[in-house]
Amino acid sequence: MNFIEKIFENKVDELVHKQFTRFGKGEYERALLTIKKCSRLNIKSSFEFSNDFVELISKEADSEIEISGVILASHEFSVDLKNEYSKRGKIYKAELEKQTITKEKLNEIYEKFKLDHLLLNLNTDNCSLKCKNSLPKPGGKIKDNFCSASFDNVNLAKEFVFETDNFKQAIIKHIFKIEDLIVSKDDEDDFEKSRINAKRKGKIIRIININGKEEKKEKDLLV
Repeated sequence: MNFIEKIFENKVDELVHKQFTRFGKGEYERALLTIKKCSRLNIKSSFEFSNDFVELISKEADSEIEISGVILASHEFSVDLKNEYSKRGKIYKAELEKQTITKEKLNEIYEKFKLDHLLLNLNTDNCSLKCKNSLPKPGGKIKDNFCSASFDNVNLAKEFVFETDNFKQAIIKHIFKIEDLIVSKDDEDDFEKSRINAKRKGKIIRIININGKEEKKEKDLLV
């Protein structure tokens, strides 16, 4: 279940909270998806869904997985794969050489770095993922082609379009309206802790165009 569905299902957790730590008060267009369902399921998305795709492939892959790409985190880490490790500013980065791993190893990577950024290229017999290797600039225009994923299992569409499975194409975007930041007393005197730990309160608007017909859904937000 990706972070958008968790919000609408009232199942907010630390993974959902992590998606909002970069936002102050304001209105943001984020979490873009273009989904086409035919003989295969093809999905393009903005960067927010990159980790979700990694998790899906770790469950769905039916053969060994060719992996390359980048892992980014705001803390030191190690990864036991062939990689070049570096630090720039506050960001630590591992660039993975192209290599082959098992789905169990990919799941291990996901579990270890699910609160960080997995910008990976993955290829296996029944699914694939391509991600850009650097995060979009804060405040920049978000595009729906940061990630491109493809799956033989078209039923996985319900992971992203939870309203219906009767469609050929769905285009989805979300508006985050952050109206207030709720900071605990323990974090009031620490700017970085208050930024990271504060709960964002407001609304999320889900705009869905399915087979050419648009509808909107709204949900109170406290994450």
